[in-house]
Amino acid sequence: MSHSATSHRPLSEDLSGHILPTLRISAIVCIASLMLLAGVVLRLLTLPFARHRFVRFNTRWIIYPASKILMRVIGVRMHVIGQINHEQQLVVCHHQGVIDSLMLMALSPCMVISNTDIRGVKGVGWVMEQLGFVFVNRSRQRSIKEVLEPAIHMVGQSKINVGFFPEGRSNNGFEMLPFHSSFFQIAMASNAGVTPLTFQYTKANGKPVSKTDLDVFVYTVDKGSVVSYVYNMLRVRKVQIEVHVLKTIENDEIKEESMNRKDLCGVAENRIRADFEMRQINNEAGRILMPSS
Repeated sequence: MSHSATSHRPLSEDLSGHILPTLRISAIVCIASLMLLAGVVLRLLTLPFARHRFVRFNTRWIIYPASKILMRVIGVRMHVIGQINHEQQLVVCHHQGVIDSLMLMALSPCMVISNTDIRGVKGVGWVMEQLGFVFVNRSRQRSIKEVLEPAIHMVGQSKINVGFFPEGRSNNGFEMLPFHSSFFQIAMASNAGVTPLTFQYTKANGKPVSKTDLDVFVYTVDKGSVVSYVYNMLRVRKVQIEVHVLKTIENDEIKEESMNRKDLCGVAENRIRADFEMRQINNEAGRILMPSS
């Protein structure tokens, strides 16, 4: 007779009490406040220069290191396979929840394009603004156009990276949504490359993450309050994420192949989807049945 190799308590039943998330929220607010102060000082020092210099220095010297610190504050450790160029890249990946955005900013000096619906969330929205998020209402075509022009200028002049999630909203953690091509125009217009990546929650509180456990990290609209979701997620003591940095689509390749934004979107989606699905297969294969003693 066989039985599952590992059976453990679901993550939703293995969360900490209210002290840990309270301490983490306090630390997050403190770090965001210090970032804001440092940003104001940096802006004053760079007033004689073009604004793109402030954006570059702010992203590299303040947002990037602070994001790495924040990932540790919330208990997340990343195992990164591959390397992201720190200049003039569109960094794109699938989307599962709030941590994804912070992850992109902790991987390289990067500003992230995010949906406007989270901007209005008390506390969370404020912290995200201090981190340099660019907000867009994806349901309004005009809003997308309003973001494209400054983003193109930002990448072209400041040479920093811009991250976004082509799915447009969070998936359920094990099935990707179709990609949208609008923001790939940034690469076309700013001579940037495109770096696709995938990620996977591998461990939580020292135990392998199951599909059921993913519910703690994944946020979809039908879950209701973003605040409750974030608070619950902060109750996880320790999280391990594995990141795969996939082959970059270099700007020279984009030009040589005469790619338009839809072509570019298709190539990025195929690379991400192939790696994402392979991870799912490997994850399922890892759940082998062991013979009883």
